[in-house]
Amino acid sequence: MPPAFWIWAAWRDKGGIPATRPANLPDRIPASWWVRYLIHKGIKIIPKPPRNLGPAQYVWFAAQEPEQGLRFPTKCAIAISADMAYRYDNLREIIDALRFKGHRVPGWCDCRPDGTLATTGALFVKSFQLDYFIGQAETADQFDAGYAWGARVMVGNMSELRSDQMEKCSTEVLFIQEDYWNEGWARYPKSDAIAAYCIGIYATALWDPNISSYKAAGRFEPGDGGYHVAACTDPENA
Repeated sequence: MPPAFWIWAAWRDKGGIPATRPANLPDRIPASWWVRYLIHKGIKIIPKPPRNLGPAQYVWFAAQEPEQGLRFPTKCAIAISADMAYRYDNLREIIDALRFKGHRVPGWCDCRPDGTLATTGALFVKSFQLDYFIGQAETADQFDAGYAWGARVMVGNMSELRSDQMEKCSTEVLFIQEDYWNEGWARYPKSDAIAAYCIGIYATALWDPNISSYKAAGRFEPGDGGYHVAACTDPENA
């Protein structure tokens, strides 16, 4: 280390008071000096482990025909809807078949008061012994509802969230950002608060894309998933 480091370290040991800062120190202290100083003082540096993004990676959402999830690679989680419209008589058999193949099987709902309540989604996950609960967060209210009922994976639109909710997405909530190019959306910028994207795979008046078209446009990366399984024509590309 340069001699200036030891002058700086001695000043730090005396409290690092700005008024007594030695004049011959660089204006900006290199980060390597801080690391060396901590080692010199006997302070162990424990790196922060990376977040486990796994529960939000490769998630494909099912509504009607959840058995179509069997067409997807086993790395994909097939999220089953808690909506009562999709409580098929053979739903347990479908879930068992997905698990037997090796898929993760979470449950999800829209967390809307005029749709499927977060309470219903959480109870659905418990009743069918699913892997975890995914809440929807296309609005701040939906985020709050899902979070209150234990959802720590969310799918939605980050541009609609409050700053405190976005902070949660950087720490304890794994956020899946919707990327509905088929609806004409621009792709939301990548950030550390986004664990993965959910591409729109269903027909609209604008477009009826597949995974390959998203990939060709650079809008589908490893870890991304989509909505929804029954409309996907090329699940082998997931």
